[in-house]
Amino acid sequence: MKTDIILSHHAQVRAQQRAVDPRVVELLLEFGASEYSHGSRIFHFRSHKAQRRLRRNLPASEWKGVERKLNCYAVVSGEGSLITVGRRYKPVRPS
Repeated sequence: MKTDIILSHHAQVRAQQRAVDPRVVELLLEFGASEYSHGSRIFHFRSHKAQRRLRRNLPASEWKGVERKLNCYAVVSGEGSLITVGRRYKPVRPS
């Protein structure tokens, strides 16, 4: 698990405003797929591989609660602090 992530004030506010559970953020950082964008790293569950990895590592009871939250993402700066979290409502276009 990535315990060296520092949560910024902005990320705390956004997580509360967007109803993103801290447990989901932990799971994103541990099991989510990641990609670089503008000097930051974006963690997400958009890939089937990341979703399978998550499902294999969670008990069935926890998976049922998390399954509806697979549209969440987290952005971590190059320095290692969590910048923001959110939810995607539109499909992502391949780049």
